[in-house]
Amino acid sequence: QSLKEILNGELWPGAEATRNNVLDLLPEISTHLLHFYGHATSKPDALNNAWLELSPSGPQDSAFRLYAYDFYGMRVPWEMAIFSACESSLGVEQVGEGIFSLSRALHIAGCQHTLATIWESDADVNSMLMKQYVKLLKEGLGKAEALQQTQIWFMTQKDPFRHHPIQWANFRLISNDEPIAFSVESPLWKQPIF
Repeated sequence: QSLKEILNGELWPGAEATRNNVLDLLPEISTHLLHFYGHATSKPDALNNAWLELSPSGPQDSAFRLYAYDFYGMRVPWEMAIFSACESSLGVEQVGEGIFSLSRALHIAGCQHTLATIWESDADVNSMLMKQYVKLLKEGLGKAEALQQTQIWFMTQKDPFRHHPIQWANFRLISNDEPIAFSVESPLWKQPIF
């Protein structure tokens, strides 16, 4: 909810966030930054066995999951996608190809930059980190510098539990350090948050 307010975005909660609804919406989204917030699963035993749970309150079946392979046939115009979800950068390694994951699937679909996680993470911690990260992006910092400054900021919080790298070092940025070019043509109010 706090990211929705920062980005002036659209939130798709609960039963509305079905696979079919999201697949119908994704090709129509023209924004610089797309943010997926939820739970992700990556099974390293099979190619394309990675998905994002779209509705934690919905049934745990394919109607409420967005799979990595769902992106392969798409062409997306997004400059950057953020996955605030566990293990969204993990997947199966293919010799000569690299790791096939949710993050990689978006690159194949045309998304230039991704920020995704490489291990399980706490939802409250992710929320705090991404709120600060997006705030810094909006202030014009480059993607890598904004992540670095977010991690430094997080370690300065009073709770010593927050200082341990297991809390803040799970995000993998596949990107350059250029700022995101937010523009009038693609306003933040069109930013969907799943």
